[in-house]
Amino acid sequence: MIMKSFHTRMAEICTVNKTRELRHDEIEELDHCLQQNANYIWEMLRLKNLSLMASMINDTEWQHELCREIDELADDPHASKIKKP
Repeated sequence: MIMKSFHTRMAEICTVNKTRELRHDEIEELDHCLQQNANYIWEMLRLKNLSLMASMINDTEWQHELCREIDELADDPHASKIKKP
């Protein structure tokens, strides 16, 4: 899995937090990054589970479509391609 911009920012904020308390805006930004990470992980898991289901029912067309979506999500540096329900 490719590291996203929000992963980098989370690491930066956590490193800052080792030397001083975070400012309010940094805490909000960390919360935003954590939410982006959760959304990204859940979407990736959803797509991978659907891909597994597609393979179990031998639907190669659906599985290939899902694999393309997984690749697109992984390649997006900001994971902005996450679909809203």
